[in-house]
Amino acid sequence: MSEYYVARTRFCFEGDFSSPTASGRYIRELLLAARGLEMPLAVQGRKGYLDQKEFPVPGFIEKLSQRPPSGQVRVVCLPAFALPEKVDRGIFWALSGFDAIHPIDIELEKIARADRLWVPSQAHFEAAKAHQIPVEKIQVFAPAVNQKIFFPRASFPESVKKSDDFTFLFVGNPLRRKGIDLLLRAYLEEFKAKEPVQLILKLTHLPKLKKNFPYEAPDLARRIGALNFMFPKVTMLVETMTDENLAGLMAGCQALVSANEAYHTALPVREAMACGLPVIGPEVLSGIVGLTEETGYLVKTHLLTMGSNLMFAGSPKARVEEVEIAGLRQRMREAFKDAGSARHKGQNAAKQAKKWLSWKDLASKLKEVFPAEPIGEVHKPMEKKVEKSDQKPVVKSKGDLASLSRQRPRPQLHSNRPRTSREKK
Repeated sequence: MSEYYVARTRFCFEGDFSSPTASGRYIRELLLAARGLEMPLAVQGRKGYLDQKEFPVPGFIEKLSQRPPSGQVRVVCLPAFALPEKVDRGIFWALSGFDAIHPIDIELEKIARADRLWVPSQAHFEAAKAHQIPVEKIQVFAPAVNQKIFFPRASFPESVKKSDDFTFLFVGNPLRRKGIDLLLRAYLEEFKAKEPVQLILKLTHLPKLKKNFPYEAPDLARRIGALNFMFPKVTMLVETMTDENLAGLMAGCQALVSANEAYHTALPVREAMACGLPVIGPEVLSGIVGLTEETGYLVKTHLLTMGSNLMFAGSPKARVEEVEIAGLRQRMREAFKDAGSARHKGQNAAKQAKKWLSWKDLASKLKEVFPAEPIGEVHKPMEKKVEKSDQKPVVKSKGDLASLSRQRPRPQLHSNRPRTSREKK
């Protein structure tokens, strides 16, 4: 098979495959699943907000990243606000997320540029449709969960000290929209130091003080470090974890608390549910991941306007749904007070997760809609020039044959005998 043909039928995934974010998970899992479907692949790295050099990347993707990033379909796995205006070549497909409840115009304008758009939920589909994006190019692409890794019996990581206390878990980064300030406030106000409870904050990193990004929670390390024995226990984990260790951490806790003010994909919520954890989170999760009172604890929200640059770099003022502190405190107390009920909700969540599509199923959906013919300019490889000496002469008449015989080089004589007069001519 020629390289030209393969390039025409190849998917080139673009994104930050060295990131622990949802978009990083998208690109890694889809590449591994597509490999099993024998899909021609390429990858082009794009460094994002959480690019980590030490992040454990599968060897297959490492090798793939060293090859030329060629391919007819460019599958860009990035948040909507980080999508490029266009791709270098080929067809532009976007696997992206944005706030489906109160979408920002900048995000909607960027996703509208894609030739095909894959969104995480039906709520995202409706938001894109309301922005006059043609429905024929929008498809729901709910994030999958690798249930060989994320399941209720995953092994607890050895690097973390396990406690018998009721453990709430937060998984995310220190972005303001992740609601970590709201969670800390609710937890510290509701529980007392003597109660058998703890909160684990699994963070990708701490805010960078020198850069002072306005969209990150300020002074987070200092505030948590100031907590002493007069407050309920808070443990902060800032380390790069493998997927297996993250799954084990989730499976070893009693509830996941998510207080996001804007959800793009809610992938950590899905992974926690697959690990058998009930989720305490805002009511908007019912329309994004299908969270109900059977699988978690829904918290009421109120409308809030965030200032510019607080959602992401360069973001305008935006409306968000902020959880009610009183409601969050009540639902956390409810889970702590009745651990048996919380465990039952987690079991229901794991059963629901088993019905979700796998990454292989999602990769198959990409393969099914691959265009049959190349679109746009396709560069063919240069044809090999044939030297004159390689061409076979064509003889059409006796005159041509006589001409060819005169052009033939005389044979070299290697005998030591003297040449005759006829040979000298």
